[in-house]
Amino acid sequence: MKKNPIVLLMLRSLIILLMWSTVQSTNAQTLGKGGLKQLEGYYQFRINKEMYLQFSLQGKQLKLTQLWDSKTMLFDQQAGLNFTTKENPGFTLNFTKDSLNNINSVVVMGKDVWDKRPDYKPLPEIVLSAAEQAKVKLALQSKVQAYIAAVNVEQPQLLAKFVQEQVTEKLQKTKPIPHIYKNTGGVELYKEIVFQPGKRRGVYLLKGKVLTNFFELSLTLNEQNKVVEMDVYEVRVPEYPVQKFKNETEMLLALKATAEALNRTNIFSGTILLAKNDQILFQYACGDAIKSTRIKNNINTLFNIGSMNKMFTATAIMQLVEQGKLKLDDPISKYIDTAWLPTSITNKVTIHHLLSHSSGLGDFFGPAFDQLRYGKISQLKEFKPYIKGDHLAFKPGTDWSYSNSGMVLLGVVIEEVAHQNYFDYVKQHIYQPSGMKYTDRYNLAQAPANIAFGYILQADGTYKDNNNSSGIRGSSAGGGYSTVGDLYRFALALLNNKLVSESSKKLLFTDYMNKGYGYGFQLRNTALGKVIGHSGGAPGVNAVSYSTVDQGYHIVVLSNYDRAAQRIGDYMLQLIQ
Repeated sequence: MKKNPIVLLMLRSLIILLMWSTVQSTNAQTLGKGGLKQLEGYYQFRINKEMYLQFSLQGKQLKLTQLWDSKTMLFDQQAGLNFTTKENPGFTLNFTKDSLNNINSVVVMGKDVWDKRPDYKPLPEIVLSAAEQAKVKLALQSKVQAYIAAVNVEQPQLLAKFVQEQVTEKLQKTKPIPHIYKNTGGVELYKEIVFQPGKRRGVYLLKGKVLTNFFELSLTLNEQNKVVEMDVYEVRVPEYPVQKFKNETEMLLALKATAEALNRTNIFSGTILLAKNDQILFQYACGDAIKSTRIKNNINTLFNIGSMNKMFTATAIMQLVEQGKLKLDDPISKYIDTAWLPTSITNKVTIHHLLSHSSGLGDFFGPAFDQLRYGKISQLKEFKPYIKGDHLAFKPGTDWSYSNSGMVLLGVVIEEVAHQNYFDYVKQHIYQPSGMKYTDRYNLAQAPANIAFGYILQADGTYKDNNNSSGIRGSSAGGGYSTVGDLYRFALALLNNKLVSESSKKLLFTDYMNKGYGYGFQLRNTALGKVIGHSGGAPGVNAVSYSTVDQGYHIVVLSNYDRAAQRIGDYMLQLIQ
C-alpha cells in the first residue's frame, strides 16, 4: 500500500522508494589501491541538501559521524564496499563508484542515498568565553521552551506565531516546522544531547506525554538569536526504561489510562485490541468514523488496513505450495504472460523473490497511478498499465526493495493456479477458515454503514477525507478493510496451524534478506522473542498487527489518522514486555 509522502524522519526505518536505476550495484566492487582511505570524506543527503555525514577511519573500522548532532557509529567491512555495524546488523552501508572507479556515493540502510562532496568544508567552530557560552545555552533553551509551548496544545496558530517571531525568513520559506501535538499529545524536554556553543547549536530530546515516544529537536541560532536551522524528527530511544508492572491487571489499567488520554487529547481515532492466546484482554474504540455525520468508531468499525493484505496473499501462496500447485523456485514466467512483463524479466524472477521483496520489480505507484480516482481499479488485471517495464532495478535475490508490484503479481499467480478470482480465493480459503466476519474489499460509493473514512491532517488543524486519494479498491498488495477482531482471528488461525502447516509458517517467518521481512510478514526480535505481523499506511490510513510467536500476545490497532496506529502498537508492544 502506498506510504504517506509526508515523512521527515532522518535515517528512517520507514521504507522510502528511490530510483535505484541511478545507483550502481555494489556487490562485485572492491576498494583496490588506497583501501578504506578512499571512503573518507563528507557525504551530502540527496533529499535534504543541508544534511551531511562524515566518514573517517578508526583503526580497521569505518567511523560514521552525523554532522547535525555529532552522533557516531562504527562499521565493519563485510565484502567489497558493503559495511554493517554489530549494534544493528540491519544498518548497512553500500558504497558505489562512478565510471572512473572513484567512490561517489553511499546508500544507507538500502534506501537513503548520500553523494560524496570532496568540495565540502564544514564551518569552523568559533571559540567562546565561558560567559558567552552561557548566553548561547540560555538562548537555545529559550527557543526549545518556546517551541514546546507552541506544540503542546492543539492550536496550529501558536506554532505559526512561533515561526513568525523566532525563525528567519529564509528558513520559513525553505522548510516547514512540524506541529507534533498530533504525534504526542504534548511533549516535555527529556535531555540535552548536544551543545556546540561555537556553532550556536544544540540538539535536544523531547518526550511525548501520552505514548512516551521521542523526537529530536536540532536548533542553530544566528547572532541575533533567530533560528537559522531547525530539524524535528522522531527517534527510538532504546535506553529509555521499559515500564514494569507487578501483574497483568496493573498493565491493563495503564493501557486503559493511555487509551483514555489518546481520546481526550484527540490524537487517535480508531480501535485497539490486546489479547493473549484465545482471551481478549482489552478493547477500545474512539474518534469519528465519518466526521461529516459525527458517526463514532466502535469495536467492529471497518478500517482500511493498507499493506496488511500482504499477509493474506503470502499465506494463500503457501497453501498452494502445500497442495503441490506451485513451487517457490518457479520462475513467474510460468504464470505471468507477456501482457504483464517481458520474459526477459519473468524468467529471472521467482515466487520466492516476489514474496521476499527481492525481485527488483519496484512499485506501481507513480504520477500516472496517482491521478486515478478511488475505485478505478477493481480487478488485478487492471494494474497492467502501471506494472509494465523492460528492466529490473537489481539482479533478483541480490538486494531488497519493498515492492507492491510484486505482491500484485502474486495475486495474479493465485488466480492462474487456483482458477479463481483472487478476492474470492482469499475469502474462501483465508477469511472463512479464520472466522473473519467482516474483512473484504469495499467500494466507498456503496460502503457498509460501519466503515471509517480516512482523514488527513491539514496545516490549519482541520481534517480532509482521503476518499479520492487512491485508485485501488483493494488488491493482493493492500487496500482492503478489516476490524481488530477479524485480524486477531486471522493471527490465531495462522499460529494454530489452521491455515498452513508448521513448516510453511517457518518459511513465512524467515528473514531471508536481513531486512526484518519474511514472506509477506514483517518480523522483529524482542524480549518476548519473535514478533510477526504487518503494518499498513497511506494518507489517512494506519494499521498494525503484532503477534508474539512464543508468548501468545496479539496486538491490533487500526486508525483513520496518519501514523497513529504505529505509535500505539509500538507502545503496547513495550508494555507487554
